[in-house]
Amino acid sequence: MENKLIEVFNPKFETFEIKEIKPKKYKTRIRATSVESFYHVLETIGDKQLECLKAIRKLGVCSDRQIKDYLHWEINQTTARRNELLHMGIIIKYKEGISEKTKRKVIFWKIKSYMNEVMN
Repeated sequence: MENKLIEVFNPKFETFEIKEIKPKKYKTRIRATSVESFYHVLETIGDKQLECLKAIRKLGVCSDRQIKDYLHWEINQTTARRNELLHMGIIIKYKEGISEKTKRKVIFWKIKSYMNEVMN
C-alpha cells in the first residue's frame, strides 16, 4: 500500500495540515474511504460543532464540564454539540471516571485516533 500525502484542508476557522497516514500504526487498518468521509464531515460541520471539536482537540481527553469551562458555554449547549460529534463518528467515549471538581461519575471523550492524526 502506497502512502499518499493529502492536500491541506481548510475548514471554517482553522487550517489542518494533513500528514501521511500509515495504517500500520493502528490496531485496525484505516480505509481511504474512512478518511474521505471524515473530510466530508469536516466540510459540513456547523460553527458551534467546530468550536466544540477544537476544544476537545485542545484539551485531549476531557469531560463535558471541562469542555463547558473551556468554551464558557452552558452545559446543555455543550452536551448537545458533543453528542452531535459523537453521532457523526468524530469523537468516542474514552472512559468513565470521577470528576475532580464535582466528585461525580463522568464520561471522558476524545477524538478518534486516526482523525486526530489527520487533523495535525
